[in-house]
Amino acid sequence: MSAQATPAQEVGAALDFLCERTLHFHDPAHGNQVEYFRPDGISFLWYPNEPEIIPGEWRLEVTGPGAMDICFRYPEDSWNPVTGEYGGDWECTAFDNFLAHIVEGGIVEGDPLALSSGDIPAPLAPHPPIDLPALAAGRGERGPSTNCLALVS
Repeated sequence: MSAQATPAQEVGAALDFLCERTLHFHDPAHGNQVEYFRPDGISFLWYPNEPEIIPGEWRLEVTGPGAMDICFRYPEDSWNPVTGEYGGDWECTAFDNFLAHIVEGGIVEGDPLALSSGDIPAPLAPHPPIDLPALAAGRGERGPSTNCLALVS
């Protein structure tokens, strides 16, 4: 976000960026991850080799002037194979680091893959990176919400 923006403007821009969008992330450790961000702070994660969508919660935390974290909490029975830890607690990362893992073309409007249904669109392999826009094409995209209610602290 802009170094000249106020914290409220930066948070507002981050909320506008996330709300009602599906994002595709890829990194060497996790591989492909696709997550839909609902405006009420609920998210739906399509994770490699998982038989169903993992529901979660998301929020933004202002950590200092011009800095914020994005935080996630997944169910207690969810397991992160990279860290070897179970869910249940809030886990935060710098928003800029989070943005760095979005693949080129990895942002689509709405929930065109119906991740919020809880059903995986298809099995997801960790590698190679998928083509999110091609998967989302023709699946009934929705425009972004104007009322993002995610928690900000």
